[in-house]
Amino acid sequence: MLNAACEAAGQALLLEVGVGILLTAAGLIFSRDLLYLLGTPTEMINPGVRYIKITLYFGVFRLVSFVGASILGAGGDTRTPMWATGFMNVLHALGDWVLIFGIGPFLEMGLDGPALAIGLWFS
Repeated sequence: MLNAACEAAGQALLLEVGVGILLTAAGLIFSRDLLYLLGTPTEMINPGVRYIKITLYFGVFRLVSFVGASILGAGGDTRTPMWATGFMNVLHALGDWVLIFGIGPFLEMGLDGPALAIGLWFS
């Protein structure tokens, strides 16, 4: 039984990496078109594309964390993913503040700050 669960977890992670790479490539190619389809104001298209591309570079890693949380939950451990997600949310909020405004030794990054923060701390 344990071998079957380990094999299923491995297959889920392998599938996630493949799908993640495809979705990342599609997102990088079609991000501008997607923003136009969503009715994004013209002056926000370029910053929006930049934000999407920064977050997509970390997309596969973020999907690994989602699949890992699902695997733990399926095994009966729902607390570990909950605490990890809570900790990542706190880091993300702090990272946004620090990277948007350039607090301490960090450079002021504006809109690129939250994109980088979500990529780093949700991966």
